[in-house]
Amino acid sequence: MKNLKRKLALPTLAILLAGGSAIMTSAKNATIVNGYQYDVQQNTCKDSGISCSTIRTDELCTVDGEDLFELQGTTCQDHLYRSQP
Repeated sequence: MKNLKRKLALPTLAILLAGGSAIMTSAKNATIVNGYQYDVQQNTCKDSGISCSTIRTDELCTVDGEDLFELQGTTCQDHLYRSQP
């Protein structure tokens, strides 16, 4: 029984360490971009001057109650998220 615990402890520790490293790496790779508002009347994207993150969080990036999007070419359709400190 004692040997079984030792045999399971090392692989379990390795998995936990790898998972923690992956989470920390994704946090470091968060891209901060300018958020764009979609103007329905002019069918254009306007720079809001607000910095947002491409990493998904619980809180969307907004300004004056309007969602902000990432500019891709001439369209803005991918939601952006509040940057986490």
